[in-house]
Amino acid sequence: MRRLLVLPLLASTLLLAGCIIVPGGGGDGDRTDGSRTDDDRIDIPTPSCDVPALLNTPNTHYDLGNCDEVTVEGQGITVEASDIGTLTIRGDDIEVDAASIGVIAIGGQENSISATAIGTLEINGDRNDVEADGDIGVITIGGNDNEVSGGTIGSSTVQGDRNLVGTD
Repeated sequence: MRRLLVLPLLASTLLLAGCIIVPGGGGDGDRTDGSRTDDDRIDIPTPSCDVPALLNTPNTHYDLGNCDEVTVEGQGITVEASDIGTLTIRGDDIEVDAASIGVIAIGGQENSISATAIGTLEINGDRNDVEADGDIGVITIGGNDNEVSGGTIGSSTVQGDRNLVGTD
């Protein structure tokens, strides 16, 4: 008879304490192994562009205005910006969407850059994708499987295999 009283007593204690058992974990966006999915990207407050901006928090979305100098380091970072003077990318799976970019230096793999116009583009890596609606002035590629397209292309120097450079 004592055992029969323990179960209802335990259930009523948990109920009064506000505790419930939820299958699947705490629901905070983390997987059971602590990793995060792409849908769990973090929005970081807009960094100031009064000084060179360093963006290096993985799986993060940054919104910027006009910046003279932006460096993106890491993996899985997304950047939206107005005009950027110099953009340096050191990492993989980085996405940048900007109005115009004066100089781009990419050192990494599988990055994606989109802009209205690009002055100078230098790629040292593989499987990068760069698109400009308007002009791309000077292109230098050292790597493989990169794709670059623009409204017009100035000069280009391409080393490596299976790189594509063309106009829209």
